[in-house]
Amino acid sequence: FNAKLENITEQQAFLRKKHIALWDVLQSCKIKNSDDKTISYAKANDLSLILSQTKIQAIFTTGQSAYRFFVKFHPHLEAIALPSTSPANLNFSFEQLLQNYEIIKKFTK
Repeated sequence: FNAKLENITEQQAFLRKKHIALWDVLQSCKIKNSDDKTISYAKANDLSLILSQTKIQAIFTTGQSAYRFFVKFHPHLEAIALPSTSPANLNFSFEQLLQNYEIIKKFTK
């Protein structure tokens, strides 16, 4: 989007303008040392209200764990998996992440 956003207020305004909502797949879980492989007792966020009251064009998940849990808890919904933006994700350079995330632009105003 080539937008320089200085603070959270600017970030929130940008997301609203582009009609982008951010939501966690999981409401709660147990996890050790921020390692997704240790997630247990996962409880999904209830998306029924937001899905019934909005015109969602696309759902994206960031990282394979988020995608896996999304599919597990919402098998009737389609999602597009994007690479994790975590610093621990060494599989993608910043430029590669930008390339992968370009798809979001197709669904924004």
